[in-house]
Amino acid sequence: MLLSAKVISKKFVLREAVVFFLKERTLVMGDKEISFSGKDFVDFVSSCNENVLDSSIIDVLTDLAEFNKRDSDDKIIEPRTKLLEFEEVEKGEFVVSGCTTDDLKNILRFIDISVYLGERPEKYKEESLFGMTQDGKIRFLDREAANSLGNKEKAIFNVLRSRFGQDCDYTGLFEAAKSQQSASGRDLKAKYNTEPLKKDFINGGIRELRKKLLAISGNPYAIETVPGRDSIYRLIY
Repeated sequence: MLLSAKVISKKFVLREAVVFFLKERTLVMGDKEISFSGKDFVDFVSSCNENVLDSSIIDVLTDLAEFNKRDSDDKIIEPRTKLLEFEEVEKGEFVVSGCTTDDLKNILRFIDISVYLGERPEKYKEESLFGMTQDGKIRFLDREAANSLGNKEKAIFNVLRSRFGQDCDYTGLFEAAKSQQSASGRDLKAKYNTEPLKKDFINGGIRELRKKLLAISGNPYAIETVPGRDSIYRLIY
């Protein structure tokens, strides 16, 4: 059964919260409790996922606290034990306890798998969770963006989506953007006539598209930069 956009978006927020606690865990001895400020938490999570602003810190911590601890094979540990406990010790200051580094790493892997990083529904084995409406708005499962994409982002998105999971070089993306802009009466060839200028043009479009995919899905990782390659991207969700 395919999860809703709302459920998947929440899981991406929870993922970044776990990453935050793993980072904070390195600052304390052993597996002692983790003390942190609400501001630091929001700053970190919202830098990766602006949808955290839709939830209070208490909501996010409550959702995490409802997870059961899992082992390295993603199986629930028996007897069942909640992942963590938390307390607001004073205004804006929190303490999380009861979870080890391994507990956090195991639940992080489980969240990744549960939002189809590891195993996707059959319908989406070779298809993106993202789509586009006829009027150029991004669609994420059952959720639709309020505004249409600009011509550059639309061209880039169409190529990435049509070649889902495959490497897309900036040159091909530029050609698609050039065709899209030409159709609207704008010629990119004269202005972007060197490879560095073409790269910068496409890289800027990727940055804007990532923001828009993040805003509708909560997923900061939808477009992957191919490791060790220059201006090559792929859509992986």
